[in-house]
Amino acid sequence: MLMMLLVAKPLALGSIEAMERVLCLDVDDFGREGYALDEDFPLPVDIAGESDIPKYLPKVSSYGTVVVSDGSFQEKSFCQRVGPKLQQVFQKGGTVVILGYCGVFQVPETLNKLFGCSWKFAAYTREDFKETQHFKDHFSRGPTILKDMKSNLLAVGAKEAMYVPTTCSETFTPVAVHTGANGGRLAYFGFPNCGFREQRKNCLLLEEICCNARKPATTKFLAPCEICFTQATIKSEFKNGKSLEETACQLACSDIQKRDLPMIQVVQHSDGFMYSLDNRRLAVFRLLQLTGIIRGIKVLIIPMDERQWRKKFDPQSNHMQIRVRGVNLIIGSSLETTTFPFGKIRSARASHHAMALVTTILDEMDSDDETSQAGAGYPTGRQRKRHILQYSKAELRMMGWTGDQYLSRSQKRMTPYIPGMDSDSDFSYDDLHEMPEHLLPKSWKP
Repeated sequence: MLMMLLVAKPLALGSIEAMERVLCLDVDDFGREGYALDEDFPLPVDIAGESDIPKYLPKVSSYGTVVVSDGSFQEKSFCQRVGPKLQQVFQKGGTVVILGYCGVFQVPETLNKLFGCSWKFAAYTREDFKETQHFKDHFSRGPTILKDMKSNLLAVGAKEAMYVPTTCSETFTPVAVHTGANGGRLAYFGFPNCGFREQRKNCLLLEEICCNARKPATTKFLAPCEICFTQATIKSEFKNGKSLEETACQLACSDIQKRDLPMIQVVQHSDGFMYSLDNRRLAVFRLLQLTGIIRGIKVLIIPMDERQWRKKFDPQSNHMQIRVRGVNLIIGSSLETTTFPFGKIRSARASHHAMALVTTILDEMDSDDETSQAGAGYPTGRQRKRHILQYSKAELRMMGWTGDQYLSRSQKRMTPYIPGMDSDSDFSYDDLHEMPEHLLPKSWKP
């Protein structure tokens, strides 16, 4: 690639202004001129030629948008050095734009490895194209029809194709956008002759996706009841068929962990409040907070995306509570404003605690001691285990005790009887033998 002159004043490494600039990395004069990456571009553009890569490499991931030629990916050393940096831009919520004017067929395979998409090179042809229904997910302006446009086409997912040929129903597209979990975007423009200069309205697409690059997402611990809903109602179950209540119960009894669910994405509105873009998951975590099972969750705070916000936000709803459709129950920010029942969730938590306690008790009652010998005294340095007489009535009930008793010869007193459980052990309990009933550490009697 040819070495470039800088369009704007070089960015001082470490400057926080990087998020408001575009890094045009290893794009030659032909590509820069054809795609109108010049002084008229709405954002400052830093053009780094091949020889400038070592200087810019440490700060690639700090830019909000990085534009790269598809020809750069022909070089193995470029993929090894720059690929991980582009991946970081994407994972932090930034935008990576690939200008496909060189027509390198193996580029989609490289992009798949870096960004987790499933793209394939489809064709190089001249076609008429029409915008898809997903065009407005990323663009608010631009041509609805591309006439007689020679393009490199990718085969992509239906939601990732911005244009499709007017002559067939295949999702072959010259413009594709792949979105990551953190809001990062990978965009591909496959116009080899850089027709944007001749059709100025097409330049709006590149300008818009660069100008709307999202700042890096951050994480923070928040109480679920402090996070607002963006909608008035939600379904009573997730896509996997599990209900909100079932998911809450599984979390309550630790069948699944909080980390097993995707992190909730939230945005901070100009009113100062945090709003969730994942309302069903927030509803589940609110139920867990209201039952005292959790206090906070880790959320992903992403920058405001106006299009996504308009799709998600219901201005007529009470954002501190949400109604579950089908069952017509309310999940609010307090017990008083919530009509959703907590019984099953609390039972699941109690059952989990009971099982944990029984496990602990049974472990303590385990009398196997491979180190002890017949007639030996209490092994030195080993923690003393509790005798069955030292458990409370509630604990014994959880162990399966039904009220039966028997005379313990070793302790010379009536003792709770649980079938299959030996109340004695290989340890010495002479102190219990002599101890009055009312002085036992925990009385098993009512």
